Amino acid sequence: MKRKIRILKSFFLIFFIVTLLFLIFLPFLCDTYLLPRLLEPLPFNQKELSISRVSPWKIRGTLRLMQDDVLVASIPRFEIHYSPSSLLKGQLDTILLDSPTVNLSYIDKTLVSTGLPPKTSSTGKQSDPFSLALPIAVETIIIRNGHIALQTEATTIDLAIDAKIHLGFWPRTEQSYQLTSMTAHISTGGDLELYSQTTGTFTPQGMLFNTEVNVPNLHDLGKVIPGKQKALPTGALTMKGQVTLDAKMRLTGYQLTAAIDSLTPSPKGGLFTQTSAERAIQIRLEGDTKSLTYSLSGLSSQQPYRLDLGATGAVQLSDNNYSTTLIVHSSRLDQPLTVALNGSFDLGDLLADLQLTSDAFTIDKRFSVGPLKINGICSYKKEKITAKITGSIATIKDAVQDLTLADISWDMPIQLPLGQPLNQPQKQKKGWLKIQSIRYKGVDTATVGVGLQQISNGISFTTNLRSQLEIEAELQCTGSAYLNGDATGSCTLADTSIDTQRLPSYINTPEDTTFTGNVSAEATFEFIDKKPSGRLTLRLANGELTSDKTTITGIATQISFPDLPHIRSAPGQLASIDLIESGRVKLHNGHIFFRIENEQQLFLEKARFSWCGGKIETGSLTLGANMNKLEATLYCDRLNFSELLKQFGVEDTEGQGSLNGRLPIKISERGIHFDDGFLFSTPGTSGIVRFNNTQQLRQGMPAIGQTATLDYSMKALNNFAYNWTKLSFTSEQDDLLLTIEIDGKPAEPLPFGYKDGQIVATDKGPGLQHPIRLDMNFRLPLQNLFRYGKSLQSLMEKM
Repeated sequence: MKRKIRILKSFFLIFFIVTLLFLIFLPFLCDTYLLPRLLEPLPFNQKELSISRVSPWKIRGTLRLMQDDVLVASIPRFEIHYSPSSLLKGQLDTILLDSPTVNLSYIDKTLVSTGLPPKTSSTGKQSDPFSLALPIAVETIIIRNGHIALQTEATTIDLAIDAKIHLGFWPRTEQSYQLTSMTAHISTGGDLELYSQTTGTFTPQGMLFNTEVNVPNLHDLGKVIPGKQKALPTGALTMKGQVTLDAKMRLTGYQLTAAIDSLTPSPKGGLFTQTSAERAIQIRLEGDTKSLTYSLSGLSSQQPYRLDLGATGAVQLSDNNYSTTLIVHSSRLDQPLTVALNGSFDLGDLLADLQLTSDAFTIDKRFSVGPLKINGICSYKKEKITAKITGSIATIKDAVQDLTLADISWDMPIQLPLGQPLNQPQKQKKGWLKIQSIRYKGVDTATVGVGLQQISNGISFTTNLRSQLEIEAELQCTGSAYLNGDATGSCTLADTSIDTQRLPSYINTPEDTTFTGNVSAEATFEFIDKKPSGRLTLRLANGELTSDKTTITGIATQISFPDLPHIRSAPGQLASIDLIESGRVKLHNGHIFFRIENEQQLFLEKARFSWCGGKIETGSLTLGANMNKLEATLYCDRLNFSELLKQFGVEDTEGQGSLNGRLPIKISERGIHFDDGFLFSTPGTSGIVRFNNTQQLRQGMPAIGQTATLDYSMKALNNFAYNWTKLSFTSEQDDLLLTIEIDGKPAEPLPFGYKDGQIVATDKGPGLQHPIRLDMNFRLPLQNLFRYGKSLQSLMEKM
């Protein structure tokens, strides 16, 4: 019994001594065996490790990693959990990193640890295969309350990180373990909120990774990508993927599916959004180093107009060649748009050649486009891409407008990325675009040639539009379009002779009406912050309008539109006219002041003409495109009495005197009508008038009882000194009723006298100057008077 007690005491003593020795040598074992094996792979020249507590089951301490006195990472508290037996085998239960901080920087667009230079690319030496053999097996790694500071040129990005990683191993040798599996749960906060779960399977033949990532706000990704802070839209991103690698870490296959929901475009010119709020954008990629298949759905473009997009296709990569077929689905297309893309590349010189072709397709059941073909040659050098894009489109047809653009081709050199200084801008080659024919309503109307040249922040252009009609005209424009969407330019139409008889059939002109003249124009335009503006000046000279028997000559005007795109002219525009001749009526030296209110309306401020030796003037009135009649009042000043009568059909009239008054007129499809107009002589001013056509006068005078009195009146009108006169104008159906009231006496005594109180003809005596008042009525056909025939009706119908 005593012997057994001694043996038991000896056992406990030995166990105590062994435990004591283990605890005494444990820091030594950790410093010489465990921790160096953990820290050895880290690429830093300063590693400060401090152990604050050691027990048979746990080590606690702090760690600082520095590079040339620059702090790269610090762990204020770490814990290593183990059992004595597992520690001797090189196995750890858990490594806990509490509140670690890591400093990272972007250097030349490469993410590196602060203080470390970017890794240089290999120079042809093949890297060693990735080794799955590890000196220590760690079952669980926990990162709690971690912090990553990412320094960019513009700002510092802060990320909070929590992670839990489970690793699986099997022993290869006593000092080595084979990594067989991994499960990682990682979440971040701060400037980027992200949740991910990744699993990995490792074998000597290769690796398989499966991952699922959720980013509640897609815009946050732009914060950690240099230069993308304002470029990404907002939205929720969910992504699942699978990647397989061989033992040498070479890609052998991959699968990726991604969904983007609640997408809102970036305020800095976002182009895309979801097709509908209920349908997320779906993206799928699958392939390997030799081929790639992909699909896209649920995406819509916003500019220049809404277009629902979808695509499926495949890319084959072999012998530095690639080919793919894209199928674009849209409710606006009559059929899926199939685009064939082929090309080649040379990794040594970074050259690429591509060809894109498509059959004809229709947009909105209105626009027919194609077939089209695009060729491109691209080269990459010093982070810049130089490309030359050529192509052609057979036709673009607008079925509604009956408009066709035919034989479109272009050749455009481009340097990417846009917005950077150009290499030797003075030697930049110019591009061009040509439209061989613009056909409208079956008539070849014009050709277009455009010169293009890239500038540092966009493209400059010169445009020449040349008429293919009988009328020779040429419109030239120059300007620039910029990357931010702004554009500026100016256009000039050189002095051009026009003749309505040489216009194409699709331009309707009133029947029996022709117009000739010279036109020219100048315009400037801007498109700034998505707002168009501009100025246009139109000029007309030597205009001549002929309509049936009416002729207007010497038409000239200049119209200024200072607020394009609004079709609204400046006030006080002036049009001058040398002569209006309509039948017997002749108007001279006309001045018309007006302004154009909009596309359908013109406001006539005032019009003034010389007529019958005096002036006529109209008040203000509005002219509309849908007017079926025009009503105006002509205010007459000092019109020559005899000249006025001649123009209104009272033949062979001479004399002096002037008339004033107003003539209300109405012009419609039926013709010209007068509404109770009147002219009267100036009060207190008399005159002499000679009516030589006595036959016409007899028809206009009422019956007079005595023949001698009628003869006296007729002879008196041959040379009549009137005291006052009044002319009245009224329309009755298609005739003008002209009434002349005149009071006076013969200018010289006539061979008449009195007998029994009556006027009789006699050669005796001094003659007679008996005062008389006469009323003369004339019915004059207005159509013959103004000679407008059917032309006025046709003109009103074309308004």
